[in-house]
Amino acid sequence: MNTDFFKANPSLNEYFETSDGKKFYTENAAQNHAKAKALKDRTVNHVERPEELEQKVVVPHSPEKKLSKMTKAELKALAAELGIEVTDETNAELVVLIETAQNESQTPSNEDNTEA
Repeated sequence: MNTDFFKANPSLNEYFETSDGKKFYTENAAQNHAKAKALKDRTVNHVERPEELEQKVVVPHSPEKKLSKMTKAELKALAAELGIEVTDETNAELVVLIETAQNESQTPSNEDNTEA
């Protein structure tokens, strides 16, 4: 098994490998390659991402990283942390929702600013 292939393709959970070592995203593509190349061994191996390489979503807490530079997974995780319900928003829409929530949490409410 080639863990480097998974490291190079972090969103990939599986691949299919022919006997000549070629890797494919789909089993059908691997089978077609084995037939087209007339490989003696037409076996196609299904390889799944090892558990130790499973992607872990890390919520960024670094103020240095701009929201516009975050991945969709990072934006979704941050939105969840802020209590924002996420469905199928684009990255740009998530940025606006997060910025709005962050601004609201930093703005004091009227109750806190009552005069004596």
